[in-house]
Amino acid sequence: YSSLSSKVLRSKAGNGSLGTSNSRKTDGTENGRTGRVQDNSNTSNAEKKIVKRDSEIFYNNYLLKTSSVKSYEIDGVSFSSEEIDAVRSVVQNAVSPLLGGKFYYDYKDYAQMGIAENSVVKYAAENLTEEQAQVVNQSLSGYISGLLDKEEEWINSECYIDDTEGVGDTGEMNTYYGVRLLTAQWIRDGLDAVLANFNAAAAKYKVYKQGSGSKAASGDNSADGRNGGLVYCASNKGLARNIRSLFAGTDLTDDSQLADAFKEYKGMMTVAYRAVGFGRTTNDMLKDDTNSFTKQISNMKAVLSGINRNGIDNMF
Repeated sequence: YSSLSSKVLRSKAGNGSLGTSNSRKTDGTENGRTGRVQDNSNTSNAEKKIVKRDSEIFYNNYLLKTSSVKSYEIDGVSFSSEEIDAVRSVVQNAVSPLLGGKFYYDYKDYAQMGIAENSVVKYAAENLTEEQAQVVNQSLSGYISGLLDKEEEWINSECYIDDTEGVGDTGEMNTYYGVRLLTAQWIRDGLDAVLANFNAAAAKYKVYKQGSGSKAASGDNSADGRNGGLVYCASNKGLARNIRSLFAGTDLTDDSQLADAFKEYKGMMTVAYRAVGFGRTTNDMLKDDTNSFTKQISNMKAVLSGINRNGIDNMF
């Protein structure tokens, strides 16, 4: 994933759309209390070797092995080895639901992007300096943008957008799920050959009743008649952005706010799921979605609890 993280959006870190907490002062203190990771080495900062890297090291542990006798500059900002290890744990856990070899992202994934942003921004605000928080927040924005850029590349090379108004009995399906997967020409040619052989054999052995006119028909393979398979990719980018912002701006520590966010998400997605034809299974799908969000938040709490035992303030 390292190549993705280098695509950094140079926007203001910690803006209101991504989190609910204010950043600490530049010296890492707030109300006389430090929230930074404890440096457990016996080496003074003046004695430490400075290692310079960019923020992609947060997402790939193989790019840099940290040492307590070294200090680090990440995108020009100083971090201790303990701070880097802690940030790695947080951001890697945050983005883990978005990985796993995905080519495309559904609306559920956009909600998980919002939760990831929310968690990382809040952690950075409470445990890092403003400069460090800016590096971490920008790196996460760039990382997620990189994932979405890869999705767009895949859609442009392997898919097409069906923008017709409704498909059969599915009503507004294309309003929410308009991406279709193109079938490769060699596959279509192979299917045509198989169907031709089948029809020849059927005619020979009189599989069809005489005069019925029946035969196995191939699909329309012309450029203007593309009937590709439905891809569960969030093609309504306005809805996707709203869902992402909803969870990025919700206080994940407040059960009441979280319940309201789940209710709002269900309201937005009920229309989308029914449009694609899920019907009676819509409620089950929404329950699965919100259960996955709860699990994501719970996993982040566990990670932060582990970091807290090593000297960081607890976020939740």
